[in-house]
Amino acid sequence: MRRSLALTAAALVLATGCSTAEPGGSGRADTGSARAAEGRGTEDQSPEDRGAPKNGEGIPAEIVRTALDGLGDSAVRVDESVELGNGTTTYELTVEGAFDFAADRGRLTVRLPGGAVDQVEEVFADGKVYVKGAAGVGSGRWGVIGRTDAEAHYLLRAPVNDPEHVLTQLGRMTKITKAGARKVGSVETVQYTGLLDHETQMLRMADERRASMDDAVEAMGQGLPVLGDVWIDGEGRVVQCRLRVNAGGGKATVTLKFAELSEPVEAEAPPATKTTPVHELTGILIG
Repeated sequence: MRRSLALTAAALVLATGCSTAEPGGSGRADTGSARAAEGRGTEDQSPEDRGAPKNGEGIPAEIVRTALDGLGDSAVRVDESVELGNGTTTYELTVEGAFDFAADRGRLTVRLPGGAVDQVEEVFADGKVYVKGAAGVGSGRWGVIGRTDAEAHYLLRAPVNDPEHVLTQLGRMTKITKAGARKVGSVETVQYTGLLDHETQMLRMADERRASMDDAVEAMGQGLPVLGDVWIDGEGRVVQCRLRVNAGGGKATVTLKFAELSEPVEAEAPPATKTTPVHELTGILIG
């Protein structure tokens, strides 16, 4: 039984597959930005809906959430690494680019050396996400989906690698504590650590995938131990953040580093003649 549960946990952490797209749909985003859809920054929501501290968690939680909110108004360079493993196989992919959170636009390149699909390009603009390189879209074409319509299909992966999704999950952490002074490269920071509950882990997860994970967690009798980390510099800026889980041989670590940009982020939608509306985008590179 113990081995069976360990294998179940490992399966939850890692699921593999090629990037695929299901054609159809208008590609139009829902009214409002992805930030509103994920529960951040809307004036008519309660503190509980916004993910604010529910039980007076204290100063560490306030510091972390203030820093995350500040990052959500910034334009930054994004360098992300993702490591996924099941005890025998480890996949490592990278996400690099620039993102203007305030303007809801950005451009990312996702790479998985040696993969069946080893690179995809993503553009966030006008409430949509354009993806080039996903199987099923067509050579040289961009699949387009509403930013708020995109879903996650793997634990700790953001829908279409949207970095704002990670900020939302970290903003909902509980039991946040100060881990101490740390250096990120040459930058002096303070690291804060917290826990992600099951609902936060499942945020915007595709229904079918969520159902299988809910069933597996119920069978194990406990949720997966997902931790979040945020490194904040002396000016209150988020320098790095991380999501991580290690359960039953299954491991996942998602690390994002941020650097402020001095120039605007260029991210223009591809010409309509080169786009194909899709209902869904999946695959290990897509999230």
